[in-house]
Amino acid sequence: MQKKWLLQSLIGISFLLFNSMIFSQDLKVRNINFSTDSTNRVIIYYDLDGDTAEVYNVKLFTRGVLSSGESKLIEVDTNKIYGDRGYGKYAGTDRKIIWTPLPKDVIALEKNEIVFEIIPEKISGTPWYYYVGGALLLGGTAAVLTLKPNDDEQTNPPVGFGTPPPRPGK
Repeated sequence: MQKKWLLQSLIGISFLLFNSMIFSQDLKVRNINFSTDSTNRVIIYYDLDGDTAEVYNVKLFTRGVLSSGESKLIEVDTNKIYGDRGYGKYAGTDRKIIWTPLPKDVIALEKNEIVFEIIPEKISGTPWYYYVGGALLLGGTAAVLTLKPNDDEQTNPPVGFGTPPPRPGK
């Protein structure tokens, strides 16, 4: 009875660890908008919902429509942007990225042909292999405890019997 309870507890803990690993990675970027200044720099504003203590890698992408009609996502050249992008603690409101676009990009902006997308990636936190190792450790412990016989289940040879008779023909 105790083994069954222990096994169920270990399975439950493994399930909780696995779910926390999957569902803790939810990030949401909201309120993306932009403006331009007198030097044709583009200032992109955004809010990143996430843990303010965590480190994120924030990337800026543009989505444009190609001549074939296909929509394509292109990462903005990191040499042309600065601000709240790259690696850092960027969770919060009123984040800002400043982009110095090429002349062809300025024309596309004026025609409203560019859409900005900001894609964050969580960097810090517990690595996935810790969860896998913990699950393996819990599973191994559960296997050892469930496969190991209890002391009362062990059968001791009966006491008081002599040695067995010799085999015939020997």
